[in-house]
Amino acid sequence: MATANEDLLMEMQRISSLMRRAHCKMAHAHADRAPQEVAAAAGPDSVESAHAEGPDGPRCHHAHGHGHMHGHGHGHGHGHGHGHGKCPHKGAGKHGQARILAMLEVQDGISQKDLAFLLGIRPQSLTLALEKLEGEGLIDRKQDESDKRTRRVFITEAGKAQASSQAQERAQRADDVFASLTEEEKDQLSAILGKLADSLEGDMRAR
Repeated sequence: MATANEDLLMEMQRISSLMRRAHCKMAHAHADRAPQEVAAAAGPDSVESAHAEGPDGPRCHHAHGHGHMHGHGHGHGHGHGHGHGKCPHKGAGKHGQARILAMLEVQDGISQKDLAFLLGIRPQSLTLALEKLEGEGLIDRKQDESDKRTRRVFITEAGKAQASSQAQERAQRADDVFASLTEEEKDQLSAILGKLADSLEGDMRAR
C-alpha cells in the first residue's frame, strides 16, 4: 500500500513536537540539578549562602547555565523569561491549531488529555490553543458525563469547514515536499519515522 504524502508530513510534524518536548524535559532537569550541584561542590557554607540569597540566586544561575536554549535569536527569547526554567516551545500556534482540528475530525469528542498526548503538545499549551479555537467558534468543550474531571473536545461545523480548507492546503504542501521521492523511498521513510516516533514516546514515558 502506497504511503500518502500527507501522512508522511504529519508524522514528521509529530516527531518534531516530541523532540521539542524531550528537549524541554532535559533542559528543565538540568536546570533543577545545576544549583544543587554547584552548591554541593563549593561546600556546606555555600549551600547555606545559596539558601540565604532567596529565589533570585538559583534563578540567575539557570539563566547563565542555559544560554544554548535562547541563543538562537533573542528577538523571541525574551518573551519566555530567561532563567526561569520555562520551555520556549509552546507548540500551540497557527500550525498547532490546524493539527488540533485535523485530529478532531478523526477523533471527535476526544479528551483533552488524550488529545495532548496524541499531538505531542504540552497540556498547558493545548488549553491555550483550545480556548482560542473555542472563542472563534471552531470547537466546543464539554464535561464528560461519567467523569467530571475530564473535558472532551468537539469540532463544530465551522471548525469542520476550516479543517477541510486546511487539509487541502496541507495535501498540496505535502505533495510538493515529497515530490522527489519514489513510492519505495516513501515507504522506507514512513517505517523510519514510525520507529523514531515510537522511540521518542517510549523515552518520554520513561522519564
